[in-house]
Amino acid sequence: LFDVVSWMLVLLGLGLLAVGGGIATIGMVMAAAGAGLIVLFGGRSARNPVARIGKGLYALYGITSYLGDILSYTRILALGLATAVIAMVVNLLGAIAGFGPIGIVLFLLVGVFGHALNLALSALGAYVHTSRLQYVEFFSKFYEGGGQPFRPLQIRTRYTVIAKAPG
Repeated sequence: LFDVVSWMLVLLGLGLLAVGGGIATIGMVMAAAGAGLIVLFGGRSARNPVARIGKGLYALYGITSYLGDILSYTRILALGLATAVIAMVVNLLGAIAGFGPIGIVLFLLVGVFGHALNLALSALGAYVHTSRLQYVEFFSKFYEGGGQPFRPLQIRTRYTVIAKAPG
């Protein structure tokens, strides 16, 4: 209860604080109450009261992780918006010559080349940024080392000892 609800109070309170107006006061109280709960109960495994408060402050420092995630997804949103803007610019460049025979040919040439390039850049961006999220963001949150290495092509000699022939 203290781990999850306190973070909900902090994040919802910061969201209400960002809205502004009269509701910002409620958001500030919610965020402060949630932060206080995190500091008081974030390190409850420690027996020493000073260590308990120190661990609680370190747990509150974990809010930077949430902000980093929000910035990562905001960057992906910006890439999607940039792709749409590039597509609009390609359409505008293709339509410069007007709606005559030369204009239609120019529109088709510029459109095919520009949109193919835009699609290639978007595909590369999708690959790079999803890989970054997977390997940088998610591994640090969900991956726990340990276990046994996976060796699918190894000979398993559980009950047999293979010795080299003499000579």
